[in-house]
Amino acid sequence: MLISAIFRPSQPFFKWYGSLHRKILRCFDEILVQEEASFERLTKIKSIGNVTISGDNRVDRVVEIANNPIPLPAVKAFCGDAPVLVCGSTWPADEAILNPIFRHEKFKEWKFILAPHDVQPAHLQAIESKMEVRYVRFSKLETAGKTDARLLLIDNIGLLASLYSFGKIAYIGGGFGQSIHNTLEPAAYGLPVVFGPKYQKFEEAVWLVEYGGGFEVRDGMELCRKLEELTDPIIQERAAKVAKNYIEQRSGATQKVLERLDLLLKH
Repeated sequence: MLISAIFRPSQPFFKWYGSLHRKILRCFDEILVQEEASFERLTKIKSIGNVTISGDNRVDRVVEIANNPIPLPAVKAFCGDAPVLVCGSTWPADEAILNPIFRHEKFKEWKFILAPHDVQPAHLQAIESKMEVRYVRFSKLETAGKTDARLLLIDNIGLLASLYSFGKIAYIGGGFGQSIHNTLEPAAYGLPVVFGPKYQKFEEAVWLVEYGGGFEVRDGMELCRKLEELTDPIIQERAAKVAKNYIEQRSGATQKVLERLDLLLKH
């Protein structure tokens, strides 16, 4: 049983030389795909009729996390009433275009949470060496007391999915490298998501860009313009609704998979 699959035209299943790959697909008793495009591609292959659209199981997981985020009272106190930009799984290329945003006059009332993909000491120190706004590390937040820091630098792992609960907008890292990281986690909280140009492998990111819940930026100037635009409450609310709708419309995949598995086992 193949679960939560996505099939793209570039894959060998759909090429003239892909006969062996197509034979492999016919070995599955059941193929559960995430979306209609994959379903249509597979059902055009002769003798593959065991295909069902079940959705993306990751959606159920992020909904579960969003409904029960890790309590982080120190982070809540840090954010206060300020609007927050959460920057998740960032790489050096992301951090380079984010730095001007942190000190931009337009965002002087904002606070920032920066969660790098790499939390090794050398990378954290490199980030700090270029920082031009007051910041505090997460590991020192509770002992820092009242602080005028505007940026919280996350120096551990495992909290990002819960940190999005404090945000108004999310920036997702990786889009200037191989590919973006998880956009479902912030979308589960109804956050508009902004990211670099490498996002096409993820159906959810493509959908969010198409319908206005996600936004591609190609450089620092585009990032600044898009974030300025999203500070408008009406535009922000519209994008947030699109992101939230994506999650709501696609939840329940896990139950569908369990039902199909139960039916398969009974036969």
